[in-house]
Amino acid sequence: MTLVTCLVQSQSALFTMAKSTSEMEPLKFWYLNQLLHRQKTLGRDGTLGQLINAIGVLMVDAQDCYQGPIGGSDELFIEIMIVDGCFIIELFRKFDGKLVQRDDTDPVFNLSFMITHLTGDLLLLENQLPWSVLEILFLLTMVPGEETTSLSGLALQFFGSMMLLSKKPVAQSSTLKNMHLLGFIRNTLISQFKFEEGADYSEWDPIPCATSLVDAGVKLRLGNADNILNVKFDNGILEIPPVLIQENAESLFRNLIALEQCDKIFTDQIITSYAILLDYLINTSKDVDFLHRKEILQNVLGAQDIASFFHKLFNDTFIWNFYYKGLSQQVNAYCRRRWPRWKVSLKRNYLNTPWAILSIVAAVVLLILTFLQTLYTIVN
Repeated sequence: MTLVTCLVQSQSALFTMAKSTSEMEPLKFWYLNQLLHRQKTLGRDGTLGQLINAIGVLMVDAQDCYQGPIGGSDELFIEIMIVDGCFIIELFRKFDGKLVQRDDTDPVFNLSFMITHLTGDLLLLENQLPWSVLEILFLLTMVPGEETTSLSGLALQFFGSMMLLSKKPVAQSSTLKNMHLLGFIRNTLISQFKFEEGADYSEWDPIPCATSLVDAGVKLRLGNADNILNVKFDNGILEIPPVLIQENAESLFRNLIALEQCDKIFTDQIITSYAILLDYLINTSKDVDFLHRKEILQNVLGAQDIASFFHKLFNDTFIWNFYYKGLSQQVNAYCRRRWPRWKVSLKRNYLNTPWAILSIVAAVVLLILTFLQTLYTIVN
């Protein structure tokens, strides 16, 4: 039986399947059927065959992206790539909603939890499809008016609210190669991060938590939201861009860290370094509350949940380069200075209320007057 026959029979039998090996399989074939029907309506004959041929050309390179065999045969591998890839692309188009309309009976958009579930599922490291496969499927099934649209633009539209960013992400020009959707998210997050090539980022010291930094005289301020990784320290001021911590944040962090751990092409562990920096800053729920008041942490989770999630984020993780080493050195050097700490102590203990300030001023005035009176007595 040919692959074309397998796919066609799968589509026709969609609603008569007693039980699928996966709960998502019927939905995937339904989306594929809708895509192929639209292509036929547009007068594009033989589209399924074109998709099979195109993925067949990419098959060897696509199979090399996986550690083990997928599907068990070449035909089944191509089927998986087409069914899963077309589902993802059709999902992106429907979510965008400009050129492809959503069906009234579509559970993805009728059930409130489905988008969140699919977002997390599509960003699992073990669920990735090669970007080259998605790209060719997107190009071969473009709809009228989609000529100015890109796969990366649709992906950003879909994942935008789940990427730790407090503002809508904008596609960045980058020389980084996208391996798959998870790699695309990583490339988007690090596209504006600057680090010195060849610098030594090993052997660093941790920095104090947020509340301890304040006690040491460091001021924490809200940084530019355009790049969450751009944490800066200058003259006692630590600028931290806002980071959005939602229910999917732990899963996204874990998969991005796993990607940097297990793929040999990632010699730089930028996301891992950023997660470690946040772990240093967040020691207890008090640190979370403080960062939340500063609008640095924008979260829907409880303070204790966030603190706990960062503490256990790095189990079995090995990091050889910490890309905030220079920043940590500057912060620690500043914290060792006495004057900033004394200023904080003075303000907290003696200048914490208007009455305390008035009392200090009155005492100083009285001391000056006493000194002047004594001086006047001596002179006369």
